[in-house]
Amino acid sequence: MRGYACVILAVGSVSWFVPLLLYRGKPATPQKVDRRARWGGLLVGVGYALPWCTPYWTRTPEAWRLAVAVACFAAANALSWAGARALGRHWRIGAGLTADHELVQHGIYSVVRHPIYTSMLLVIVGTC
Repeated sequence: MRGYACVILAVGSVSWFVPLLLYRGKPATPQKVDRRARWGGLLVGVGYALPWCTPYWTRTPEAWRLAVAVACFAAANALSWAGARALGRHWRIGAGLTADHELVQHGIYSVVRHPIYTSMLLVIVGTC
């Protein structure tokens, strides 16, 4: 069962990250950039690193944990793909506003205000 856990983790993580690369547009140079957003990126990085710093990786996970991980990764992937797709040309890593910026309220953004951040949280929970 340990091998399954590694496959779930690898496939879930890679498939979650792919839309963030595919849908990344070539946004115009932002007129306003909020550098404080870099702290958020640092905190997300710490959140991803913390589960790897515990000894539970040496144990074989129970079947229910694998089921929860699959559910979390499935939801995270759905939110990641839908969020990046809905943002389109507005998708960028750093927080910034361009002259033609508009608040996206269609697609998944009509249901969840921050689907990509929510998907990040689900990836962390799925990893744990």
